Amino acid sequence: MMLDQKKARHLVADDTYQRLRHALFNFVLMPGDRITEQQLCERFNVSRTPVRQALFRLQQEGYVEVLFRSGWRVLPLDFKTFDALYDFRILIETESVQRLCDGRIQGSHLEITERIRIIRKLDFTRNTRIDATYDEHARILRAILTKRSEQARLLLRAHVEASQTQVRQITLHQLEQTRQTLSAKEAEWVY
Repeated sequence: MMLDQKKARHLVADDTYQRLRHALFNFVLMPGDRITEQQLCERFNVSRTPVRQALFRLQQEGYVEVLFRSGWRVLPLDFKTFDALYDFRILIETESVQRLCDGRIQGSHLEITERIRIIRKLDFTRNTRIDATYDEHARILRAILTKRSEQARLLLRAHVEASQTQVRQITLHQLEQTRQTLSAKEAEWVY
């Protein structure tokens, strides 16, 4: 019974978040609008808890801010950030298009990610690689935070290449072990 109630509360919270996000993305709530939790409770016909959870999620995502004793405010659109995101999108997508045209990769990002996931997860099966991954990510992040883009790019490339090498070695090792195990079992069947 408790599990059903917990699941129901989670569903209400998630639904409230989705509905509030929809209102923001469709400009039902405009940038700069001030809102209160009570207004949202009445609008969505829910209690304060799911409204508060939805607002905190949206605050973390950068869409609203809490006003001291005054409710909440929909943040204004930050076109400088949008411009930077579009620049980033251009970099990613133009490089992807180039590689597609060169025949180096085929499929969508999701398909490509799914295709390597089977072996990529092996990078997290050895403690040395897990530790190295955290260390490498920390160095990349420090370079990004200190605006050393060339160093960040080099560190990122080295990280991905190290991961690729390790995953290949682990995969080949596991395949060989499986072959040996199967050969041993086949030998047992023969005798």
